[in-house]
Amino acid sequence: MNGVLHNLHLIAMPHFDRHTAANQEAMLVKLLGALFTGWTRKLIGVTTNGEKTNMGHINGVQVRMVRCAEFKVVQIWCVLHQLDLVVHIAVDEVDGGTWFKIAYTLSTYLRKQSNLIIEMGETCPKKTNRWLALGSAFKFYITHALRIVVFLNERHEQVGNVAPPFLTQSWWLLTYALAPIIAIIIEIVVKLQAHDLVICQQRQLLLLLANDIRDMFKVRHIDDEADNTFDDLPIVDYVCRDNSFVLLGTLREYVDDLGTCAQAHWLAIDAIEKMIVLEIIAQFTIGLSDGIIKVEAERDPANNAAIDLAPLVMPMDLVKMRSSTFISKVIELCKAQLQAIAWTDD
Repeated sequence: MNGVLHNLHLIAMPHFDRHTAANQEAMLVKLLGALFTGWTRKLIGVTTNGEKTNMGHINGVQVRMVRCAEFKVVQIWCVLHQLDLVVHIAVDEVDGGTWFKIAYTLSTYLRKQSNLIIEMGETCPKKTNRWLALGSAFKFYITHALRIVVFLNERHEQVGNVAPPFLTQSWWLLTYALAPIIAIIIEIVVKLQAHDLVICQQRQLLLLLANDIRDMFKVRHIDDEADNTFDDLPIVDYVCRDNSFVLLGTLREYVDDLGTCAQAHWLAIDAIEKMIVLEIIAQFTIGLSDGIIKVEAERDPANNAAIDLAPLVMPMDLVKMRSSTFISKVIELCKAQLQAIAWTDD
């Protein structure tokens, strides 16, 4: 305003009406109009969380605010919310949702066992919808696996007690196998929460996460295989999903590297159950990594990924541009908007 860039933080605005898209639009328009009457020509970006009222591609809050603007607006959908949805979908597919449900039930049950807590000197972390809590819970399960198994077996034998969750060999094996993936997701989630991180850097972190997960299991793209190599593979040698596949031999090597406790569970199940476990791991890995690759902060009006709509902002990108390229691909695209806010051609 008047040549000064203002950084306004609006926190916990009261909204006493129903949270419909129309009501939220009316509130925001009234607020922005009170701050500055010419806000429609200065609006350059809109961001909300992923709730359907906000992100609806026909009459969502974001779309309505974009319609108010006089120039092109970059729509942003928080990548953390998107990543959360992707991981939830992938986790819910594991063993038909049973694996995750048991993990939650186990946390609730162990937190009520006061004698066990006193004996161990540690309380099982509370399972919440936050991934940091989920990672802590899995770390607790693995660290205290032997004591937990003994305790649950004892409780099963006692009549009159509330039945504890039944942990199968396959459940433990999946926990050992998938916990490392949850751990690296948590590392990226923490980095994505940094206040000084810009959107293009978020994209780099997400690509790094997806590639790390695929590298852990040597996930391969069918289209990348030369000379129809994939077509020559026996169907019993791999697990395929969409356009990617993982060799069963690679999955078996991964399980071998999980340690002696995981190996004990592996040896306790039959060949059919082993195949089921390996397929679950492969399907989880491919589905999760494919979903992460599709996460994109910049969105078009239909809520599709639209990375090309966002201008280059990093100095390392801008400094490499020729002056003519900078003018044609950066300045010219925004020239009308710049002139509308008192910029001159000079």
